[in-house]
Amino acid sequence: MTNIFWFFFLGLLPSFLWLVFYYKKDPRPEPKKMVLIFFLYGIIISLPVALLENAITFSLGSPETYPLFKIFLYYFFVVALIEELFKYWAFRFGIMRNPEFDEPTDALVYIIAVALGFAAVENILVIFPSTIQLFLKDAIIIIAYRSVSATILHALASANIGFFFALSLFRTHKRKLYLLCGCALSIFLHALYNFATVLDAETGIFVILLVVSLLFVIVLWEFAKLNKLKSVCKI
Repeated sequence: MTNIFWFFFLGLLPSFLWLVFYYKKDPRPEPKKMVLIFFLYGIIISLPVALLENAITFSLGSPETYPLFKIFLYYFFVVALIEELFKYWAFRFGIMRNPEFDEPTDALVYIIAVALGFAAVENILVIFPSTIQLFLKDAIIIIAYRSVSATILHALASANIGFFFALSLFRTHKRKLYLLCGCALSIFLHALYNFATVLDAETGIFVILLVVSLLFVIVLWEFAKLNKLKSVCKI
């Protein structure tokens, strides 16, 4: 029973740490209650996402038997597309009901909260089915790896969409174009990250580091850019 508690704790820990990091990037932080509500939205959507992905995968067959190009398409359309769109929809659902949303950087903070809630469940699902076989030190190693890879990938990919969403509020005549560009870039990099996991170890690690580093630099620049903008217009 003690081990199960620690596995849940470890699954949630990376998301909370990254949430604090990005929360502090907001020059005028949002109410903690609202940030936690968006985090909860991310947890809630993880169930329908998992069911949908599993249903599609079951109907298509195991992607491991596909040639590499089709594996990438699988990760693009079945994994990255579904996950990024669900995270965005959860964010939009919350934003439409949130009077606290009044600054450009708020979009990044809130959508990152959704993404980290989703990633927390994903982390737990990775280690929890193997709790009998795993020692605590093994779980710590897995979570340490995921905290600088999969967890941050979810946060960064969604943050990029949040950036384009915030920009679209200022440039309403191109709103759909901005959202399309943001989603397409995030979905592509998310798919590329997943695709790297089926490559040989050396190439896969290089691609993963490249994707995460690129997104990290992009999002830091996006935070800086949005901090220079004034309050957002109405949605």
